[in-house]
Amino acid sequence: MLWLAAVIRGIALFAQLLAFAMIIDFAVMWLLPRGHPAAKLASRLIDPLLDPLRRFLSKRLGGAVKGALARLPIDVSPLVALLLLQLIRAFLLRLAAWL
Repeated sequence: MLWLAAVIRGIALFAQLLAFAMIIDFAVMWLLPRGHPAAKLASRLIDPLLDPLRRFLSKRLGGAVKGALARLPIDVSPLVALLLLQLIRAFLLRLAAWL
């Protein structure tokens, strides 16, 4: 069972690395111009992960919530993705500690 706990901790570490990559992508997006090579690289790495979440949020949100989010000048999908990654990571670490 120790190997299973190690695998679960590895997956939790990967989730944490993804969260850090999203934060870096967010900072690069705000600090560098859109055509900068670092901005393009960060966008190329993170956008494929966020695109399914963006599609899901645009389909599932309806009524007044969708109207309010449509008027926002920011994309909330990275925030939702960070929250989901942290929840998954916390669950995996508790599971690994239980094993």
